[in-house]
Amino acid sequence: VEVVQLWVAVLEDKVHKTGNERHLILEQVIIAALDTARFDIATECTKQLALEFPGSLRVMKFKAMRYEALEQYDEADEVLDAIIAKDETNAAPRKRKIAILKARGRRLEAIKELNEYLKK
Repeated sequence: VEVVQLWVAVLEDKVHKTGNERHLILEQVIIAALDTARFDIATECTKQLALEFPGSLRVMKFKAMRYEALEQYDEADEVLDAIIAKDETNAAPRKRKIAILKARGRRLEAIKELNEYLKK
């Protein structure tokens, strides 16, 4: 909550003045905004990063996190699949896909996917 409040009160209009820290600040604000259901802030910060880093796997990860927080699991899966297609060695999106299956109540599929993940 404090990070989001600080963003709204101080940083939102001045983030461009933070130099090299800008990207780190935006990432922290995205996560805090998702945690506090401030999807408008998460979306805006993600858009700022996407403009600077189009196609970035990190930006894609934040998009997937937003979809997941909104319980738009099909969209989150699509983004996670795109991340996996770009980097098959990235374990994080595979783990998120398993968590999404669990969140959807599809435990048997989650167990199957977890077993497949552990075999790799």
